[in-house]
Amino acid sequence: MKPSDRDPEYLRALGTVKTVIDIGVADGTLALYAAFPDAHLVLIDPTPGYRDSIDAISRQYKSKYLPFAVGDRDADNQIMYVEPVIRRKSSLRTRTPLTKTGDAVIETPVPMRTLDTLLHGDDFVVAPICIKIDVEGYEAAVIEGARQTLQRTQFVIVEVSVAARFHGSPTFAEFIALMSHMGFALFDIIRIRKLDRRSGRA
Repeated sequence: MKPSDRDPEYLRALGTVKTVIDIGVADGTLALYAAFPDAHLVLIDPTPGYRDSIDAISRQYKSKYLPFAVGDRDADNQIMYVEPVIRRKSSLRTRTPLTKTGDAVIETPVPMRTLDTLLHGDDFVVAPICIKIDVEGYEAAVIEGARQTLQRTQFVIVEVSVAARFHGSPTFAEFIALMSHMGFALFDIIRIRKLDRRSGRA
């Protein structure tokens, strides 16, 4: 049977985790939380409209919420292109014609920090760490700003595009090379989502 990011048992087998850092929470990664129910949970997402779902997660787990974008530098007014209909598709990058939704995005300034800045000296964050990244094309920037945190990280789960979905994003091969430079190797591809060209959804 093909492993899945929705399978807590499979996720648990990836390694021991005491802190789960969820970057790009949206409605949550419930299987990941279920896989490590005793872990400390750091929920990071600046997207407007997700506070209720994040609060619901926080009531179930030992957690803290950080309403920041995560990138390779600190900035107080980073523009996020908020999708008004499909909020989970909001991004710090603009979409290519391949995946444009057709909705008029709302340019929204949000505070951005590197992961190392956000977690520096934070006693809540205990190694070993699992990092999950779903940031719609900004994955490489997150990694670039997490060099210290990655030294305490057991594994990373990242949603990465193969097709050119965002302007300025690295290719899949470039992202894998970046992770290799950081000391990580590709272990598995646990889910493949096909692109719906009619809606820009993937």
